[in-house]
Amino acid sequence: MKKLTAFVLAAIMVLSMFTVISADTQKVEATFIKVGANEQYKDIQSAIDAAKGIEGTVVIDLAEGDYTLTDTISIENASDIVIRGNGKASIRGSRDIPFSAFSKVTDEAVLNRIVEKKGKEAVVSVKLADLGITDLGSMRAIGFGVGGTEEYADQFGYSTTLTYNDEYLDNAQYPNGTDYVYTSSIKTEGSDDEVEYGKMKVVRYTINDARFKKWSEAKDMYALGWYVHDWAETVAPATVEADGTIKSVSGYAPIKADRRVKFLNLLEELDVPGEWYLDFESGILYLIPPTDIKADDTLSFNAFDKNLVDITNSKNITFQGVRFAGTRRTAINVSGCENVEINDCDITNSGETAVIITDSKKSGVKNSYVHDLGSGGISITAGDRATLTPGECYVENCHIEGIMNHKRTYASGISLGGCGNIASHNEINDSPHFAISYGGNNQVIEYNNIYNVCTDTSDTGAIYTGRDWSTQGNEIRYNYFHDLEMINATTGTEMQAVYLDDTHSSTKVYNNVFYRCDSVALYGGGRYNTFENNVILECRKPFVMDARGETWTQPWLNPEDPSSTYKKLKAFDYKNGVWAEQYPYLSDILEDEPLIPKHNVIKNNAEYRSAGYSLHNDVVKYGTVENNIEISNTNCFADYRNKDFTVKEDSEIYEKIPDFTAIPFKEIGRYDYTVEDVYVEKGTLPAPEPVKEEIKVIVNDEPVVFDVAPTIINDRTMVPLRAIFEALGADVDWDDATKTITAVKDSTTIKMQIGNDKMTKDGVESTLDSAPVIIDSRTLVPVRAIAESFGSDVSWEAETKTVIVKDLPKEEVTDETEGEEKTDEEASEEEENTEESSEETTEETTDEEASEETSETTEDKAEAETESEK
Repeated sequence: MKKLTAFVLAAIMVLSMFTVISADTQKVEATFIKVGANEQYKDIQSAIDAAKGIEGTVVIDLAEGDYTLTDTISIENASDIVIRGNGKASIRGSRDIPFSAFSKVTDEAVLNRIVEKKGKEAVVSVKLADLGITDLGSMRAIGFGVGGTEEYADQFGYSTTLTYNDEYLDNAQYPNGTDYVYTSSIKTEGSDDEVEYGKMKVVRYTINDARFKKWSEAKDMYALGWYVHDWAETVAPATVEADGTIKSVSGYAPIKADRRVKFLNLLEELDVPGEWYLDFESGILYLIPPTDIKADDTLSFNAFDKNLVDITNSKNITFQGVRFAGTRRTAINVSGCENVEINDCDITNSGETAVIITDSKKSGVKNSYVHDLGSGGISITAGDRATLTPGECYVENCHIEGIMNHKRTYASGISLGGCGNIASHNEINDSPHFAISYGGNNQVIEYNNIYNVCTDTSDTGAIYTGRDWSTQGNEIRYNYFHDLEMINATTGTEMQAVYLDDTHSSTKVYNNVFYRCDSVALYGGGRYNTFENNVILECRKPFVMDARGETWTQPWLNPEDPSSTYKKLKAFDYKNGVWAEQYPYLSDILEDEPLIPKHNVIKNNAEYRSAGYSLHNDVVKYGTVENNIEISNTNCFADYRNKDFTVKEDSEIYEKIPDFTAIPFKEIGRYDYTVEDVYVEKGTLPAPEPVKEEIKVIVNDEPVVFDVAPTIINDRTMVPLRAIFEALGADVDWDDATKTITAVKDSTTIKMQIGNDKMTKDGVESTLDSAPVIIDSRTLVPVRAIAESFGSDVSWEAETKTVIVKDLPKEEVTDETEGEEKTDEEASEEEENTEESSEETTEETTDEEASEETSETTEDKAEAETESEK
């Protein structure tokens, strides 16, 4: 488990919504279960199923090692389960391939297909069946708009992968690395008239490179093409036709010339270290070994096509210190849950988004390393937008890097949807597209360190949202954007640190630092957006806000278009109720020239060696643009050379902007943390201080002798288990594994558990005011609850501190008092007050009314007497 680097002082925790466990955190009693080859439970699923039958918190400790799955781990309708790996246990779907199993390729037919001499000399191979690997998976199409009818569903998704030290190895490709060739002429641009795989548009084109002539024997070739936009890729099967035309399919059309494309899954192009190719027919895996691989190293082959863990309709579930690796699906899928936490975990090599949380509350991922993924990092859609009820879900203090290796767009490091969720104190880097995307309402994006993203796309943003007027009340604050470089695109578009696209409205962007970003921000029209109190340093392109709502985006604003911003807004009751309270400016938006960028605020920003602002006239005319300054030198900052951009108190920024707000720069990013072990064996916590006075118990006129003195806890007399059950004539059984007490008398069975305030009588559950505890190695139980459950009468003599228990004749035992528990003092007071009430009352009352009156008049006195005794 990688230790997260310290970025912040302890003072962060005052500012953040979430807190780190402190050393004096209250301990939690739990039942412990061990999983491992030499333990009672050999697999995780069996342990989870057992835990669901145990009352209270259950901690499942995983022994060191790999837990290789054949099916998804399911946690459904469960609660209070903690699964811990201590950084040494791995839940995985992938299979290991020892490098020692590979051998030099001597098959001349194979070597003759490889183009480069260096590839012929270096290539090695292994037959996977010889290693017991028979599920080879498949290549699949993926990308923006890629998909088909249900009949072709297995053609789309995530392909088989090979990793070494968690890093994806490149499927043999041309050209290598980050290079592309370009479409040169378009023969078939793609239309609905010719489709494959259900609905994918067939395209034909030539490229500006003759390399394809060497691929005459290629099979299962795929093309990765950015055929129209640099934010819409297609990875799909491709063939070389007789005339040299490339035939493939696209999820976005009509396609254009001079667009980037590369070709994958080519045995012919095995030529650089780390490339591989799988012949799905023969089951032979070919590899150019990674440069640093050693003889005793292993690679991971991933064809597993199921989620690793599904958590549904559950509460209080924690994974802690566990590694999740190797699936073409999702590592952890959480749905319909509350308080599910992924803490201090390592999550890698998933195809789909690594962690998906939907329709849940107070759940999230924190202190975790999420990296080297086929798609996105963490996606949260939680909270009720209609009522603006927050989901309170979170991504906190995580390092997310090396994502979107296969699905190159629209699979963010963090995605927030729904209402009222947060991304805080994360580090996000090395991504071809977004770091963070969001929609919905009242999301908070704060204290994140974002760099080296959007590395393979343009017309995009490190933080992105757009085209939805119902997305309101969001904040982007206290983030550090830096080292964001534009790709060499032919589309004429750029990359932004913050991109509020296509008339997006109502996001506050404030107190952020932008350093060496190709472009600071692009606001595509919209209204009630702010850009305030930000620091802009050495950024090449200006802050831009246009008025596109008045021009080319009007089709998306068309009230008749079902996908328009109008329709999205009208899906909510935005003129009334909680929407009107939180967003009062929305009520008349359609009557207030909605296509004009009104009511935006751009002020109090400081820049150094940057490009200023490019604002449409209507932005200035209908908004507030003021007090945006340029500073003359770097003396404003604590240590500019070493990138400490804390604004000094005596800087010219404060001179020129007196109300400039300090940005807590050192608190941005991840912070150091510890994970406390708060769980202790059930029944081992110190008991409350016992009452000093000696308490006696008499059962059917016979004093009961105890080896541990009875005591009062929570106003309930607690007595040693064995002695009281014997005095009552009940048989008692003790289950040490679950700390459960079972007692039987006649036809009545009661069950209780140490530390659990729930008791069952013949299967019917009731709540105890004081749970069974262990004191001086003896189990103490509440005498009144037990005696009354077995049909006895219980009274309390306050003067002598005596509990008196008498068996009632069976005909006097009714259901009316079952499950009711009174303090021993209350019982005594009830008797006294009942006599007084009989003398003073002249009106006739029903038995029920008398009981209610007695209870009401004695409750306060009983509590007062109890306090006096204590």
